[in-house]
Amino acid sequence: MVVEIKNYVVVFIGLALAITLALLPGAYILRAVIAVPVIGVLGFLVFLGVRTRWNKANVITAVVVLLVLVAIGPSVLLIGGLLYLLVAFIAMFFFPTAINLGLSYLAVQLLPNRRIIIIPVFLIVSLALAFNVRIPGMLNDWFNSNQVQQNSVTRPIQLTQNEPLLLVSNVERISFRNSPHEPIGLGGNEGCGCFYWTYPRTITEDIEDALQRNGIRYAKSGNSRHILVVDSHERDGITFLEINLWDGPQKTASYKSRLRSYYQHEEGFGKGHAKDVDYLPNRLLFLAQNSLWNHALSSVTHAKTSHPIRDFLEKSIRVISPPGQRLVGTQPTKVMGEIEPLRTFQPYIGKQDYAETIGPVEAGCGNRIKTGLRYDTRTPGEIALTGDTVTFREGTESFTVLVKRNVERVICTNSVVYVIGALANQEMRIQKFSPRGELLADHVITLHIETFVGFPRKRIIEFSELGGRYEFTLLDIADEGYYYAVKGAYRICAPLNNQAIKPGMVS
Repeated sequence: MVVEIKNYVVVFIGLALAITLALLPGAYILRAVIAVPVIGVLGFLVFLGVRTRWNKANVITAVVVLLVLVAIGPSVLLIGGLLYLLVAFIAMFFFPTAINLGLSYLAVQLLPNRRIIIIPVFLIVSLALAFNVRIPGMLNDWFNSNQVQQNSVTRPIQLTQNEPLLLVSNVERISFRNSPHEPIGLGGNEGCGCFYWTYPRTITEDIEDALQRNGIRYAKSGNSRHILVVDSHERDGITFLEINLWDGPQKTASYKSRLRSYYQHEEGFGKGHAKDVDYLPNRLLFLAQNSLWNHALSSVTHAKTSHPIRDFLEKSIRVISPPGQRLVGTQPTKVMGEIEPLRTFQPYIGKQDYAETIGPVEAGCGNRIKTGLRYDTRTPGEIALTGDTVTFREGTESFTVLVKRNVERVICTNSVVYVIGALANQEMRIQKFSPRGELLADHVITLHIETFVGFPRKRIIEFSELGGRYEFTLLDIADEGYYYAVKGAYRICAPLNNQAIKPGMVS
């Protein structure tokens, strides 16, 4: 007995069932109850066809059976980590593409004469299904492609290290998609046996951070010859960005771009609390916009300029001798530290106490100093303390210094600010700044201590500068459960061969 199965009938049944199962909530048993009878019928037809003649219809039926199995849910097929990852891969790439191609195939079957126009019609339908509600926005972007980016620099302006730039901006930061066509994705973890949504990557650039990273002193009010004007607004999922730089009455540089933030119906991607995999709107978007076409277009349309504001500043502004960033003609003065081991000291330090004494805690700092310090003890046996920036604020002005070594401590007095770099290779760096961020002195202190047994990061307390020398206590700390144990304490004295920092010399 030869069972002839119409191809389009098999595809229609399989797609209808697969889509229905994919959109059902997470009751896998319910999905299986619905799917098993249909799979049994299709499997029986395949079996009868194999016994007589293996034709194209039977192959299609076998593919549809696999499609329906995946639609039931990955947890049904969960047998070990490798198979789990395989199912995740199939669900992420094969499933939406199979639905797209299957629906396109059904559309072609409706044509009266398919031989001549089958390929163009198939492609048109497949692309229309892939981009669906995005098509109006994509056409809008295409017709306005000449407005995507306009960047011109008549001449770079030069700022001295003490001259502030006036910032006039209607936003604090801009945000846009790395690739406007990147779809919502499905991720998985074989360890927990779970699935989760992955959202399109968004690039966010903070305007003040871009100024700080380029070593530019700026003010947000007052008068200045040099003015940076940033205007940004969002409309219909597009971020319109315009930047103009003025030197008195003359515009020296300008930038204008049109950056896609999201397409219609996608503005909620990633906002609010994380949605579970049963969230229906995300399921619909995943099935509709995760085919091979979407991934191919996304890979070729990723943003070429990831940080437009930072790149604009680098091309249009030259800073003369920005302190604390690049050495010209000099190096930090190296001095040898005199070490006195202390026999009595506090044996334990509470972890919270340690966290609270990191950063600008001495008198006089107030809100004048902001550091990039981050404190974290989630990694056993380590103190994760990172940060390489110190921002000086005076009145309406802000200026950021990039420190070559991660900041260990910042100590303020009324007249100076000490930035202490992390200990590395038995050396620590101490830089001395004015309250506005001008570099006054720069020293590297060498310590010959071979008995450190705790963290690479050392706690520094009782710091002072007296009689042309630095004095401070250095604690060697290790993690011991609820407390940090002090394994050793050392009183350090570093006589200074005072270094005068002249204009044009940068530390």
